[in-house]
Amino acid sequence: MQVFYQDLTRKVPIEHVHDASFTPILISCAKCSLYNRRVKRVLDLALSLACIMLSLPIALFVAIAIKLESRGPLFFW
Repeated sequence: MQVFYQDLTRKVPIEHVHDASFTPILISCAKCSLYNRRVKRVLDLALSLACIMLSLPIALFVAIAIKLESRGPLFFW
């Protein structure tokens, strides 16, 4: 019965949420308008780009630390 309810309404009863060790945030745009899907796509790309830009200094620091500690190349092909 629970699976039928979830499939029919695309929702999970609140009583079942506490059983999960984490609650993923999923935004389904199957029924969204074209405008909303495009806005979501732009926001997804902007957030991804921001995360990449914030992680670049850390990656550079790690690359320098690896190079100082070992004589080999940074990347092994």
